[in-house]
Amino acid sequence: MLLAMQRIVLTLSLLSSVFLLGCTVEESKKNVSSNTDELRKIVEMPFSVQSVRWEVFGIPEYHDGVPGPTDFITLVAELEHVDKESLGHRLEEQGEEFIVPGAARPWLDHSFHALLRNNENSMLALPGTHNCHRHTSRLKKTSKPVKGFICGDADRALVYLTLSAAN
Repeated sequence: MLLAMQRIVLTLSLLSSVFLLGCTVEESKKNVSSNTDELRKIVEMPFSVQSVRWEVFGIPEYHDGVPGPTDFITLVAELEHVDKESLGHRLEEQGEEFIVPGAARPWLDHSFHALLRNNENSMLALPGTHNCHRHTSRLKKTSKPVKGFICGDADRALVYLTLSAAN
């Protein structure tokens, strides 16, 4: 009887662990979106694009336990089939932008991923590599300006915006 009870407890423990791992993986997948309309509800996106992948995340990132204060809320978007003409009219020439740790999202194109990974937790001088330039947009709900940058690469563009920063 005791042995059967131990097996049941062990089986339930294993099943709950598998279930929790599955939820964690699914949660991380839910953070990435390809919905252009939802992105346009967050920030002004005056570019003509055919497809996009994007994510809004806080730093430090919340994984388990009690969430702590968030120092930065950042938006990273990769636009595909970008209309270079509409993109070019919105570029600002010089400046620096702080790249938060973890900004190199795993779903990004290799070159954009490497750019963010190699410059994380530091200031990126703009203009710079990958045809990067400062960019200012506005939050849709508050019209508050948000700053960041855009990098162009072939028919793709990386948009990096700091939506909120603790001062």
